Amino acid sequence: MAPAKPRVARALAPSETAYLGNRTTMVLSVSGTGVVDIDALKTAFAALRAEHTTLTGFVEPSGEGYDLVVPADAAPGSIRLREAVPARPPTGRDSVVDCETELSAIDLAVEPGKPNKFCLSLLVYHGAYDGHAITTMLFPRLLEQYTAVVNTGQPVPVPPKPMLESCEALLARRGARPTEAVSGLEQALRSAPVLPVSEPPSAERPRQVRLAFTEEETARLRAAGKSRGASMSAVATAIVIAALYELMGKPGELVIPVLSVVAIRNRLDPPVSAAEGTVMIGNGGAVVVATPTSDPLELGCQVLHLLHKELDSGIVQQSNLHIPQLLRQFAAPPSEAGPASKFFVGISNTGITDYPDPPGLAIEDITEASANLAPQDLGRPELETATRHNYWFLVFTTKHRLSLTFKARGTGSVPDVELPLVLALQAAKEQLLRRETAMLPASTG
Repeated sequence: MAPAKPRVARALAPSETAYLGNRTTMVLSVSGTGVVDIDALKTAFAALRAEHTTLTGFVEPSGEGYDLVVPADAAPGSIRLREAVPARPPTGRDSVVDCETELSAIDLAVEPGKPNKFCLSLLVYHGAYDGHAITTMLFPRLLEQYTAVVNTGQPVPVPPKPMLESCEALLARRGARPTEAVSGLEQALRSAPVLPVSEPPSAERPRQVRLAFTEEETARLRAAGKSRGASMSAVATAIVIAALYELMGKPGELVIPVLSVVAIRNRLDPPVSAAEGTVMIGNGGAVVVATPTSDPLELGCQVLHLLHKELDSGIVQQSNLHIPQLLRQFAAPPSEAGPASKFFVGISNTGITDYPDPPGLAIEDITEASANLAPQDLGRPELETATRHNYWFLVFTTKHRLSLTFKARGTGSVPDVELPLVLALQAAKEQLLRRETAMLPASTG
C-alpha cells in the first residue's frame, strides 16, 4: 500500500498575491468541430492534475497573509459542461476560478448540430501559473493525455511534480537581488498622466473583446515590420499606440506610458523550465510621446528597444522583487484629484500558439484571455473609476492570425466591431499598412 501523500503548504509570495484580490485567471480556449469525449476529458484532466500537483491546490488565509496549499487528498477537478450557441469561451464570473476553492478548472461549451461545435477552455489562477506555462506546457499536455485516453483507454503515465516554488525563491537561488536602478517600468508608472473621469461608475461588467486580423493582414503586417527591422511585438505595440492616440482625440502631444509583461524563464541563468516556478514573468516599461507627425512603428520600436536593453541588463528579470512598491504606484490618484484615473497601456505578447488536432476533433481557433472579477463583482465601484484609463492588451498569434484581446467598459449592446477602440485599432492597422506601402520603392517594370 502506497504511503499517504502529505499536505504541503507555504506562504504566498508577493508576485503570487498580486492576483488574489480580483482572482485573476488565465483562460486558454480551443474551439472547432467534433464531439468531445467527456469521459476521456475527465481522465485527461485528472492525469494533468496528478502530474502538476499545484493544480490541485488552493489558497487559504494564514495569519496576516495567505498560504498556497496542495492537499493530501485533492477533490476531483471541476469540469463545467454547458450548451451554448455559439460555443464560446466562458464570460463574466464564469471565466474566473475562486482560488480559495480551486486553482484550475475546465469549461466545455457544446453547440449541438451538424457538425457539432465545441469550445474547450482551461482556467488557471494566474498566481499559480503564468501564461507561458499554460500555453506551452499545461494545455499541450491536456490535449496529449486526451489523445492517449481516446486511442488507448489510458493516460500517459507521468511522475508527479512537487508544488511549484515562487518566482522570488527561484530568483534568490540564482543570486538575483533588487536593483536600485530606476527601470523603464518605474519611469512609465511615475510618468502616467492623471486624467479626469466624468462618467459615473457603471453597473455593467467590462466585457472581453477580441480583435483578430485576417491571415492576409497578419502577413502584410509581418512584412511591413520586417522591412523596418521590427518584430511583430513592435508592430502590435505600434497599432495599440496609434489607436489610443486616436481614441484620446489626437491631441498635439500625448504621453503614453507603455508597460510590457514578458516571460523570463529563458532569461535566467540557469533557465527555468515551464514546470518550475509560478509567476515567472518580468515587467518592463517605456514612455513614448505621440504627436500628429510621429511614426507609430518607430514608437513601437522604442518600447521594444528599451525592453530588450533591460532584459540584457537583468533589470526586467528582477522586477518581481519590487512587487510591493510597484503595486503602490499602480494605485489610484489621490482623492484631491477628484474622479480620475492614471493613463497607461499594458501589453503582454504570448507569441505563436498552435496545437495538433486531437482524435475526432478539428481545432479551428485558439483564444487567450486574462479574466478577473470586476469592481461590480467586488462591490467596489470606486475601482472602476480608478482604472478607467488603464488599457491592458493580450497579444497572440494563432492560425497565422494576429489577435489582441482586451476588456471594454460601458459598451451596452454595441457589437464588438463597432466599439470605438476596435475601430481605432482597425484604423491604426490600416494606417501602418498604408504608410509602409507608400515607403516601398516604385516598380520599374
